[in-house]
Amino acid sequence: MFIHLRPQQLHQWLEEKLINEKQVLKEFQIIRAWQEQNWLPESALSSTLGLFRTHFFVFHQLYYFHQHLLMTKKGWLDIHTLNIEFKPEMPALPITEQSKGIEQIDPLVEYYMDWRPLFETSEQQIQQLMSFAQAGFHQPYRLQAAFDRFEISPPTTAMAIKKAYRRLAKVHHPDKGGAVEDIQMINEDKDLLFKWLENQ
Repeated sequence: MFIHLRPQQLHQWLEEKLINEKQVLKEFQIIRAWQEQNWLPESALSSTLGLFRTHFFVFHQLYYFHQHLLMTKKGWLDIHTLNIEFKPEMPALPITEQSKGIEQIDPLVEYYMDWRPLFETSEQQIQQLMSFAQAGFHQPYRLQAAFDRFEISPPTTAMAIKKAYRRLAKVHHPDKGGAVEDIQMINEDKDLLFKWLENQ
C-alpha cells in the first residue's frame, strides 16, 4: 500500500501546496488529494486499521518534511489534523535550553518518524488508542509511545510504572552516562502514565 511510493513525490507536493501556494491544509484534504494522485488507495479509510495506517503514513511524511525544513533552516511545519501550515521563521528555543545547548526531541516527532508503528500496531492497540482519545487524552499516540517505552500495557498499576521508571532511569540518567534529553523524555512519560492512571 505504501512501500512503492517515493518520498520525493510527496515532499514535492507538500512544498508546492504549503510553501509555494501558502495553503493551510487539513489532514483529510491531503488524504483526498493523494488518493486522486493514486498515491493512496480509495479504500484507505474503509477500516479501523486502514484509518490508522493512512493517518500514520501522512503524518510520517509531514514530520519527515518538517525535519528537512528545520535542518535546511527554511522554516517548519505547524502540524495538527485540522491545521497544517508552513511557518517561514525558525522556532526559537527557550533561553534555558539555549544556555544548556540542549536540542529537545519532541516525543510526538520521534513517534511519527519511526516506521515501525505503521506495520506493527495491531487493531487491538488501535482500539486502545481510541479509548485514550475518548478519555480526554488529546495525543493518544504520545500515551501509547509512553506505554511502549516503559514496556507495560493497560491495565497497569502505580507500582508497575515506578518499577519500569527505575529500570529506565538506571540506564539513561546522566549520572549513569545517559543523555539529558533521554531522561527528560522518560520523566515526561512517567508523568503522562500517572495522569492516565488517575483517570481510570
